[in-house]
This record gives sequence, structure tokens and C-alpha cells, in this order.
Amino acid sequence: MQFLHPMTLLAMLFSAATLAAAAPTTQPIDVLDYFLQKDDPTESWTLNGHDVRPDSDPECTDTMTFIANKWSRPECYEVFKVTPTELQIRYEVVRSDPVTGHHNWIRRYQEIGAGHGKFPGHVWMPRHPAVDGTIYKTHMTKDRWVFDDASKSYVIDKAGSSSDSTIAFSFAWANNNWDDRNRTGMELDPTLRLISEWQREGKIFETYDYSHGKGLTRWRWMERVNTLPPVPGDTSGKIFKCENGAVCVESPGDKDHPPIVFKYDLDQRKKLDPLEIISFKSHWDPDLGAQWYVVYRDSLREAPLVRKDERIAHDFTLSEWKAKPGATIKDLPGLFTQGPGDAKP
Repeated sequence: MQFLHPMTLLAMLFSAATLAAAAPTTQPIDVLDYFLQKDDPTESWTLNGHDVRPDSDPECTDTMTFIANKWSRPECYEVFKVTPTELQIRYEVVRSDPVTGHHNWIRRYQEIGAGHGKFPGHVWMPRHPAVDGTIYKTHMTKDRWVFDDASKSYVIDKAGSSSDSTIAFSFAWANNNWDDRNRTGMELDPTLRLISEWQREGKIFETYDYSHGKGLTRWRWMERVNTLPPVPGDTSGKIFKCENGAVCVESPGDKDHPPIVFKYDLDQRKKLDPLEIISFKSHWDPDLGAQWYVVYRDSLREAPLVRKDERIAHDFTLSEWKAKPGATIKDLPGLFTQGPGDAKP
């Protein structure tokens, strides 16, 4: 199948018909109406530094491709590829993360099985999902590289790579309590919520909220309270580790009453703000029934959603890779994924 050039596609996507507001429905929809920033046909603004626009495929195929920059940073972006039936993520590139301080790592994804297009990523969303809790699955491989300062090269992170990963995901309509946190001047509800259950024991999951014509407007990270590991050396029995920090579980709660959980500063040994608790039944461990999860990360809590008048550039080159002058992300060798020119793994 011959795919349209990105700029031809862009003109079609920004037609009057596609700009019409879609009413929430449980019937299949096209996720591109929510994932893409169609309300910005001149590409003049971002939402919290999130900028989505078409570009050519860095792997030099004719696959329809979109780049999503993050944090208003040209060195931090994701590469998405579009087929008639799927929206796939192929690369994550992070040269510097303003939240964690981690930098210079790259992931590449590839769906396992035939029928996903040339050099596919993993299925981020089916193009036309049912928004009713139906479970979809992506079955894929992934490679992760980190930049080694000593050799000035990208080396494979075997622990962060995988020959076989499965993510269960589903969709729901959501209305957020934005209060004064929505400073965009735009109507954002209802949002299309992607629920991603990538942690196979059902201990962690994430949600991504997409607003029609605006793209990503909220992200949250949840961890199950009763499986949090204790902080070594804590004698109170109340301090537990999360992926990127710690919490104080003031009360464990019970079946009918949610736990009371606060964010906790390990350095200052100090209890901070209370955290939201939600009830959720994991696809991976349904026999447990609904469990209590702490919302450890919430983009809306961490910073108001703002519109910025900017356009973020991006660069596929890897100029810091001294042994490979002119290298781009497509030149990363494959371990479990296939790059252009690689033999099949």
C-alpha cells in the first residue's frame, strides 16, 4: 500500500470535517482525532511543551509518521508511525529529563508478528478502538541504549531490553476536575483515556488523557498500595518505596475505606502532601478484585496545563556518537528489534 506524504496527510487531517467536535461514544473512533493537535493547523503552539506534527520517517520508509516532542525540548521526542489500523510508537529519545535528571537513552520498539507495516513499532493504540473497557494487547520486543560517556557511544542496556513484552490496554471516556489547573483557555473535556497495564503483576499502571484536537493533556502513574516495598531501615512500618520516590502510608485502609497516603521526602524524613487514592481492577490479576492504588505521579498536580506559543524542533542525528559521524537513530544496531539494514532478529 502506498502511504501519503506527511504534508498531504496534514492538509487532509485539518479539513473542516475532521475539525468538527466528536461526541463521546462507545462505538469505534479514530484515535488520531485525539492524539494529534488538529486544532493547531499552523503549528504555532504547544500544551505544556508537548508538540505533535508530521515528519518524514527517520528510517526512510514512506510510512506515515508523526513526532511528539516533550517538555519543550528538541532533544526529547517520540516517533510514531501510522497504518490504516494502528498508531505505533517506534522510538523514544531522551537526551535530558527535567524531572528525573536521567539523560541520553533511546528505546526502539517492534511488534511481534506479521501485518504491522515496514519497520513497525509497538501498537500504542488501535486506530478504531471501542471505548468501553475492551482489553487490547500489544506483543512486542524492545531495545534500550544508553550513552556511555567513556566511549562516547550508545551501548545496549540488556536489562532494559526485552525479547518478549506484552502490554494490556483499554479505553474510557473521562472528565477531569481541572479547577484552575487548565490555563490553556481551551475546553478539554471529555478526554479519551488510554489505560496502559504494562506491569505484568498488576502492581503499576499508567493513564494518558487525550483531548479532541489538542493531543495529550494529562498523564498519571499509579502503584498498588499493598504491594509497595518497605524502605530499608524504617522502623515505623509506614514508609514505602515507589518507582521514583517514597510514600508514607498513614493508614492501610480496608476493602471499603481507602488508605491514607502522603508523599514522603527521604532526605528530610518528612511527610509531604496527601496523595490521591483510586480503586482499580487489574487485567493481569483479576482474581484479586478491585485494589487501592496511589496516584504517585500526576502531570496536572505537578504543573498547570498551559499553552505556549512555540514550535519545537527535533533532530534525528546522534552527533555525540563520535565513532559514527553522521549517525542517526536509524543506525542503532538491533538486539531484539530490527533496524533498517539489520538482519531479522
